[in-house]
Amino acid sequence: MKRRIFSAICLLSLFAVLLSSSLFFAVVYKEVYLDKQQEVRNELVLIRTGFTQGNLAYLQTLQSVPERNRLNRITLISAKGVVLFDNYETAATMENHLDRPEVISALQNGSGEAVRMSDTLHQQTYYYAERLADGTVLRLALTTASIWGMLFNLLPSLLLIITLVILLAFWLARHETQAIIQPINAINLQEPLEKDTYDELAPLLLRIEQQNKEIAARMAELSQTRSEFITITENMSNGLILLNQREEILTINRSACRLLNLKADQTAGRKLLTQNRSSVLQNLLQKAEQGEIAEAVLQQNQHSYQLLAHPVLNKTELQGIVLLILDITEQQAAEQLRREFAANVSHELKTPLQSISGYAEIISNHLVKAEDIPEFVDRIYREARRLIVLVDDIMKISRLDENKPSLTEEPVDLYRLTQDILQRLQPQAAAKQVHLELKGVSAEIRGVRQILDEMIYNLCDNAIKYNKQGGRVDVIIERLPDMLRLRVIDTGIGIAPEDQEHVFERFYRVDKSHSQKIGGTGLGLSIVKHGARYHHAELELQSIPNQGTTITLSFPFANKINL
Repeated sequence: MKRRIFSAICLLSLFAVLLSSSLFFAVVYKEVYLDKQQEVRNELVLIRTGFTQGNLAYLQTLQSVPERNRLNRITLISAKGVVLFDNYETAATMENHLDRPEVISALQNGSGEAVRMSDTLHQQTYYYAERLADGTVLRLALTTASIWGMLFNLLPSLLLIITLVILLAFWLARHETQAIIQPINAINLQEPLEKDTYDELAPLLLRIEQQNKEIAARMAELSQTRSEFITITENMSNGLILLNQREEILTINRSACRLLNLKADQTAGRKLLTQNRSSVLQNLLQKAEQGEIAEAVLQQNQHSYQLLAHPVLNKTELQGIVLLILDITEQQAAEQLRREFAANVSHELKTPLQSISGYAEIISNHLVKAEDIPEFVDRIYREARRLIVLVDDIMKISRLDENKPSLTEEPVDLYRLTQDILQRLQPQAAAKQVHLELKGVSAEIRGVRQILDEMIYNLCDNAIKYNKQGGRVDVIIERLPDMLRLRVIDTGIGIAPEDQEHVFERFYRVDKSHSQKIGGTGLGLSIVKHGARYHHAELELQSIPNQGTTITLSFPFANKINL
């Protein structure tokens, strides 16, 4: 705008100078030319008067005037066009002037005039002629510079004037342009109406003010929406990534960075495939770019991630891709665990059922002596009891898996509960000559009595079963500042280091042959583990082969009451 105003002012000034100079020169030239014409006419009147009184001798006296002081050119022409006198040339050598326009006009009308240009156009000659009383024609000629000659003579001065005027116009244009632009540049677009400017700009400034208010309202709305979006996405446990049509990351939440092991400050604006070059992700994005809703599972860092890619389309044109990342590691692990559990249950149930079926078939086919039937019936009973215990343990595990036991919580004194459990296990301990001892203090927690009973019972039962003949089992209950701790310490066969991390798995047995002899379903410690998880307790195992095992249950302070 500044350049346009500056150029317009300069061009306008230049045009005004040229136009005014041209018009002024034309007017001056016309005035000078008219003055010269009148001067010639007046001089002709004087010469005509002198010629009338002194005839040709008067004219000859004019010829004797020095050339530098001579008057205009005087020529006397007869009615036949013969030059009778000329104060610049010899009359006898001059050609006939009957064809001259001014002479023709003077002979016919009494006076005549004409203008003839020189060959170079720098000069012009004005001729004025009058017919005298004797029929001769007296002509006076005035040679002056032509308009082009005059312009040529004045050109240096004119160029100097034009240059000075242009420089002045340039300076004024620059000054005025700055003066015009400065108030516009000083407009505060945030508060356009706070200062007075040109009246012509008032509608524009008012419109800007309205637009500012609309933009401010829209920005506040967008800011709130963005804040809500960030709050939601940043608190999502699932990963969310927004990509543009070039697969460049527009937005990525904290969970996506954590799941894919990315850094948020190093991902914005970069292609996702440069951050993760997995072929699974590449194929997924290719399908999404083709307008398909794609799904895949990505295995990374010992985790399983379900990827859902949804294309964002404007009619048929791809605008971006929404990528959702779900961590399904636990889900798949749980599914795998359910499959293994189902397989193990089938296997564990099959064994006692086959035994029961086999013994019953032998009896039904009368292949057993009468005196041996009670022994076979006893075997069927033991296998049935084992089957009932196994089914019961399976049901307990299932309820704990769902974390919805059908029992209510109540205050439970761990010391009294353990004391009752040891009394129930005393016959088994006596059979193996295992000494049982309870130490500690009374301490209540809030929990499900039946689950706590099963947990402590299984720990003490295993401590007896897998103990040495004549060993001992100590149960210690301690009340600490921030927890209640129950420890079951035995002097049994212990657990090998490679088996310690697996003993809490379902149906896991360290020594299957030995476990088969002493009984058990392989679910006891798994029930302990699930019960501890239900009560938010920590479970710790310490064991040395052939020396003994210590299992510790630490109940958090939140579960402690009435201390």
